[in-house]
Amino acid sequence: MKTIYLLLLSPLLLAGCAKKGCTDSNASNHNVEAQKNDGSCEYLGCTDMEADNYNSFAKTDNGSCTYSWQKYVSTYNVKGFCDYAPDDHVSVVSKGPTSKDIVISNFDNRGLDMRATIAGNEFTFSDILDGVGYIGSGYIVDGIITINYSACEDYNYPDECDESTCQLKYTPQ
Repeated sequence: MKTIYLLLLSPLLLAGCAKKGCTDSNASNHNVEAQKNDGSCEYLGCTDMEADNYNSFAKTDNGSCTYSWQKYVSTYNVKGFCDYAPDDHVSVVSKGPTSKDIVISNFDNRGLDMRATIAGNEFTFSDILDGVGYIGSGYIVDGIITINYSACEDYNYPDECDESTCQLKYTPQ
């Protein structure tokens, strides 16, 4: 009789012995021997919520974060194609105050710094610098930045403004 009870209980005892652990092969602590997921899976990735590749499942940052501003940061030779005659000049583009901004130094060869808001490979700006209002946009392709903008001395844009238009090409040095 004891043998019959033992035989009946054996499958129940063996079922309770399934090895527990992380069964997700995408986790950094995946256990190939685990047969039952115990919720212990850990994920590596970018944990900075402002990064382009933020991973909400990652608990440990692995240094893989990328930001839109990184592709813009460089020193550039600038050539202007404008309805006025800007001099060719050098400009430095750097990271702005947030991960969604860049700062374009020596914008329009006037020693002014323009802050632009990034959306992928494009950016926009609108500001009054040294009494001149600027509004425009730009984009980057293969490391070359193109900026199109309008400038107005009194910045009642677009009302009553004898605006100047310009296109700037930024080529990395």
